Amino acid sequence: MKVAFNAPQTFNQVIGGAEIQLLKTKKALEELGVEVHLFDQWEMKVTDFDLVHNFTGDPSTYPLCSHVKKAQVPLVVSTVYWPVLEYYLFSDTGKKQKLLALGYHFFKKIFSAGDLQRRIYHMADILLPNSVTEAKQVARDFGVELNRSFVVPNGVDRRFADAKPDLFYQRYGLKDFVLCVGRIEPRKNQLSVIRALKGTGIPLVIIGEPAYKPHPYYEACLREKDDSVHFLGYISHDDPLLESAYAACHTFLLASWYDTPGLVALEAGLAGARVVITGKGTTRDYFADYVRYVDPRSVRDIREAVLAAYGEPKNDLLRNHIMQNFLWENVGQKTFEAYRKVLS
Repeated sequence: MKVAFNAPQTFNQVIGGAEIQLLKTKKALEELGVEVHLFDQWEMKVTDFDLVHNFTGDPSTYPLCSHVKKAQVPLVVSTVYWPVLEYYLFSDTGKKQKLLALGYHFFKKIFSAGDLQRRIYHMADILLPNSVTEAKQVARDFGVELNRSFVVPNGVDRRFADAKPDLFYQRYGLKDFVLCVGRIEPRKNQLSVIRALKGTGIPLVIIGEPAYKPHPYYEACLREKDDSVHFLGYISHDDPLLESAYAACHTFLLASWYDTPGLVALEAGLAGARVVITGKGTTRDYFADYVRYVDPRSVRDIREAVLAAYGEPKNDLLRNHIMQNFLWENVGQKTFEAYRKVLS
């Protein structure tokens, strides 16, 4: 089986969960014997492949998706979707972004036929949402029949289960801290996290960087922090220091405005950390009752949940749950099953 992966042109410019999902899915499929190529429009033809797998419904991918259908090549789409209006209206995105988001929301409602994301989802031969909750949200927001979705969960590397804290402690001298990992931006809500933990005496470690510098949100975070907050910058996903950071922390915190479900939280949970996570998005499909959920709008809620989790000892309940359900090997098998369903 020969497959082409396609993604928006901005993919891989700043590494995040969607990029990791694509690359890890590619590796898992290759281990099953699938020949996977990152599509290059200058060197490749869609007709050279058994199917094309498009990651996200980003409008910029519409021309290629449309061409794939005209060429009568099966089209698989990983939806990677959650509605963003609440995030833009109530987070620290700025007045201009709020107005743009509100205008785009009403444009899609009034001119649904012109919504390229909707067109991509409707032209797909099969949709691969990351959870049942996401599948239902796509069906509700875009009018796609629920039976056209085949749930393929997000995954995590087995290596995080063997993580040890020593490397991180030797480098930074920190342990039993609260850890946040991710791009520094309003959606990830680090500013509220800093405010929530201020005065608790609990060390807060933030790994990640903004998409560009200078970045007003990042600058606001720097102004808000005190000596208990440690910004470590970007650490590569393949760096052993990242898995060691997960093992060294006591509590992992992801208080974002939404996540689907937040690969970093799966990694931290597999490494044995207590997890406090947003209740927005598809997190409950993955973390069930093994974590504490927070309302990203409430600094008080974040603070209380972290203090409660920080006062509890670590255990293996979440680690075992993730190991049984969300390794990348499982993702590869489910994706391969979806491909065979399309091609049969």
